[in-house]
Amino acid sequence: MKKRFIFLAALLLVAGSLQALAAQEPVTVKGDVVTYDSKTGEAVITGRAVISRPDATVSGDKAVYNMKSGDGEISGNVVANRGEVGLTAPRLIIKNKGDNMIATGNAVLTRGQDRLAAPSISYFSAEERAITSGGRARLDSAEGLLLADVIESFLKESRAAATGNVYIKSDSRKLEATSDRADYQGATADKRAEVVLVGNARAVQDGNVLTGNQLIMSLDDRTSVADGNAKLVITPKPATKKEDR
Repeated sequence: MKKRFIFLAALLLVAGSLQALAAQEPVTVKGDVVTYDSKTGEAVITGRAVISRPDATVSGDKAVYNMKSGDGEISGNVVANRGEVGLTAPRLIIKNKGDNMIATGNAVLTRGQDRLAAPSISYFSAEERAITSGGRARLDSAEGLLLADVIESFLKESRAAATGNVYIKSDSRKLEATSDRADYQGATADKRAEVVLVGNARAVQDGNVLTGNQLIMSLDDRTSVADGNAKLVITPKPATKKEDR
């Protein structure tokens, strides 16, 4: 028999609330109107929908969530937070109790100073890994800007792999680079900042141009290694004029 719980905020001055256990963790759904089918485990939340568990919260205009399977969908002004990671989008698909989330429609994922934006982002929370799809992707970080057709970001490791029409710009390092693919490693406690450009690689730093099939650039000490059809063009700096005495 279908059990239906309806809570009208406008009439009762409280929001609907339903709580259950999923994967040994309490999951709470709230909204202006909550409808729950105890047989299927499906909750339909309309108006200020919120799905939460101790380590994560997702909110939006409306949602459908299955308390048994942990799968669902939330749409309209979606905001998701889990630990240090935030995710916003017009629509979010929840899988495996939130361990996998797919945000679509100008999705934005943030962690600290890192900001990943794309038409669609799939996020795997256990790995703190995100991969973009559906069009051009952009990753902004403390180091600078990374653009590519597809970006796979390993947030915990400050690492990213980019594929297709890669463009990198770092104002602080006076660097601009392009390639077919790139692997970027940000500076961490045990790793130095480095970028590896593969395929039609070209980098411009301080006016000097380095090209090759592959470029390995150490960003901290500004050294580079070019492999395959390597070419370096050095632009002389203007001589400094001495002041007349």
